[in-house]
Amino acid sequence: SNHSGAVHRAVLWPLLQTLLTEVLPKQLWLRLWDHFIQQHNSPELLYAAIVAFLQVSRSSLLELPPQSPAHVEEWLHQAHEVDITDLLEATRRLQRDAMDLFSSASTPMLRCAENVPSQEATLLPPPLQSPGPPKKSKPSISRSPRYFCSKAEQQADQAQQQASP
Repeated sequence: SNHSGAVHRAVLWPLLQTLLTEVLPKQLWLRLWDHFIQQHNSPELLYAAIVAFLQVSRSSLLELPPQSPAHVEEWLHQAHEVDITDLLEATRRLQRDAMDLFSSASTPMLRCAENVPSQEATLLPPPLQSPGPPKKSKPSISRSPRYFCSKAEQQADQAQQQASP
């Protein structure tokens, strides 16, 4: 069975759905979101913060009884005191590591993505030029998203991987 899918549904998705409101006390949550607002051009920070929260809460998680989904679910609905400085540092480190991984282009998909103009390589809208509420109009979609790699590029990458020792 695929346990990673279960982890996504049981742990990561509830944290994303609640935007960490249930696991952080109000003052810590407000400080975290002040940071998000200051960094409004980095929407990936929320994902990094969720993983960082789990990292800084590691000892609390390890105290839960093993193989007990009910305890994990209960834990996800309780506020936990964490050091906000540690949480923000871990969030920034994860964001930096992810950006380093992407820029190193160490995987075939990422190598192919380098060949796609940057505006087409992302599904995120361009960052806002000035802080403020987004416009209420919906963006127009003029065409379907492109695949990152052509079939020939994928086959060349597979052949290269098979040839590598």
